[in-house]
Amino acid sequence: FPSHDIDRFFILPATYALCNNIYYHSSLLFITSAVSANYWRRAQPSWRRDLDFIVAKMAMVTGVSTGIMYIRPPYVTIFATGLSGLSYCYYLSNHLYARNNPNWWKYHVAFHALLMCEQFLVFYTMVIHQTQPHQI
Repeated sequence: FPSHDIDRFFILPATYALCNNIYYHSSLLFITSAVSANYWRRAQPSWRRDLDFIVAKMAMVTGVSTGIMYIRPPYVTIFATGLSGLSYCYYLSNHLYARNNPNWWKYHVAFHALLMCEQFLVFYTMVIHQTQPHQI
């Protein structure tokens, strides 16, 4: 399983954000993708793994806090459901990996797919806010 390929999940929402002048978030996702791909090209405990964790956590905190600031009904339910799914997939991926279960990567990929959807939702609501501030 080429783990570094899932880092490309960040490229689509990063490009969407860039095209909509959401520069900070776009840059953060491009950097997150590059740092993660650098770690997964030779996944082993090292400074690359530490940097991947730090940058990923920064991106996650930024994304969730931005979502809390911008997402309003009817999108709140979708966002909250997505966060629940993310938490479940993250937990199960780590749980199975720790037990050497070969299916851990399926939950890791599902985590990244859900994360990509959440990123699009956050950016979409930011775009709505930019173009129609009274709507949000």
